[in-house]
Amino acid sequence: MPLLFHPARRRARNLSALALGLLLVTACSGDGNGGSSAPQSSGSPSAASLDGLVRASGIRTAGAGSSKFAVTSSTSVGAQEIVFAGEGSFDYVARTGSLTFEVPGAGADGGPGAIEQRVIGPDLFLSLPKQPLVFYKLMVSDVAATPLGNSIDPTAVLQTLAAVTTVRSVGPAQVRGVETTRYAGEYDAKAALDQAQGSAKTILQTALAGSDVQKVPFDVYVDDRGRLVKFDQRIEVPASPQNGGQIVTSALSVELFEFGFPVTV
Repeated sequence: MPLLFHPARRRARNLSALALGLLLVTACSGDGNGGSSAPQSSGSPSAASLDGLVRASGIRTAGAGSSKFAVTSSTSVGAQEIVFAGEGSFDYVARTGSLTFEVPGAGADGGPGAIEQRVIGPDLFLSLPKQPLVFYKLMVSDVAATPLGNSIDPTAVLQTLAAVTTVRSVGPAQVRGVETTRYAGEYDAKAALDQAQGSAKTILQTALAGSDVQKVPFDVYVDDRGRLVKFDQRIEVPASPQNGGQIVTSALSVELFEFGFPVTV
């Protein structure tokens, strides 16, 4: 797969995979009710109630069954920045979905190139920029530790909410025309690692190796039915031998919309 692993770009992509690995944990498969209303409280909610509300939003979102999604991630290594952005749809129950996104430097002229990916359970099918009609079959686990891993499952961020340690209310905000409440907080990186399973655990173990990152800041936007409609976070990984002695800064934004959208792959 020369477009993804060209030697001239390998070091930058490895460093971006390191930072993006922090963003991935296994998707929540809880049995929450997607139609439930978010908890309400009078006056100023307690910290404990806000923590519980944000944790519950992951379960309620998974209970919605499916949605469209948009994901944008960027990684800065020194003066170099790598950005990935795409949109698609995903079935949370069947674990199937598709996404089309741009990869910097993957085009025939050295510019951006579009990649289409289709996930069917444990299988990942990729169509590359120079061969749009040819799909390469891989296991999802094969690309879990690469920059592609961040887009395999848009609901992967839901499980991080179970590791929330602090939450505060920021206020009302609109996301794609939907009225939401924005909350800011932190989750425990070690707790997220402990509860992760499968390839997600491997990704986190690799990302955290040699790093002292303990708390990860995030912002979530929750609708009036208690569902997560946007997740933002920014992580700074300290310089270490694993990342070439440079500070790696990464940002992730995932938006979930049109819940219940019929997904066909």
